[in-house]
Amino acid sequence: MGRLISLAELATRTGTCESTWRKKVSRNEIPVIRIGRSVRVDEEIVKLIIACGVQGRSSTRTPSVQRTVTANT
Repeated sequence: MGRLISLAELATRTGTCESTWRKKVSRNEIPVIRIGRSVRVDEEIVKLIIACGVQGRSSTRTPSVQRTVTANT
C-alpha cells in the first residue's frame, strides 16, 4: 500500500472537484480506506486513475472494493 491521500489532494492532482470524488466514493466506484470519519485513497489507486484518464478511457471507474479501518482511540 502506498501513501494515503485525501479526496482534496486527489481532486487537486486530477484537476477535478472534491465533490466529484465524494460522489464516486458514495457510489463505491473507487476503493477507499476509512479511518474514523476520514476518507483516504491509496496513492497507487490514484496513479491507476490518472493512467486510465491518460489512456483515453471514458471512465475512471475502478473495481468496487472498499476497505474500512477503524481506529481504536
